[in-house]
Amino acid sequence: MTDPIVLKKPITAYGEVIDSIILREPVGRDYIACGYPVIIMAPNDAPTDEYDEADGAPLDAPAGEFRPNVSAIAKLISRLGNIPKGAVENMDGRDFNACLQAVLGFLGEMAPARKTSSMPVSTSPGRGNSIPEASST
Repeated sequence: MTDPIVLKKPITAYGEVIDSIILREPVGRDYIACGYPVIIMAPNDAPTDEYDEADGAPLDAPAGEFRPNVSAIAKLISRLGNIPKGAVENMDGRDFNACLQAVLGFLGEMAPARKTSSMPVSTSPGRGNSIPEASST
């Protein structure tokens, strides 16, 4: 469980005014039901101006970059905080962001994004993979 997240703007849930939310720690079934809270861009994802229909994440991230999966995070806030989806949708942006940070905090330390070289490398024999001979001059 997280410490209570004190809301800057209280929300109404189940006919009550809620001024703080406590999120329980997720288990596997929460991720299965809601989706994983981060998107890890695959090496073959091409840059584009389009957005993923499921979660609204831009599809232009470099390979290996982590992006929040806002749709899954909203579902997790609802499920882990035991509040209706509509209450999450109507949260003040700062409060939603605080809850988003708490959900991401459950993941622990993520592996860093892979670093790739911008220098092209040939894998064909005789095409730049051999060691150059020393000059005798």
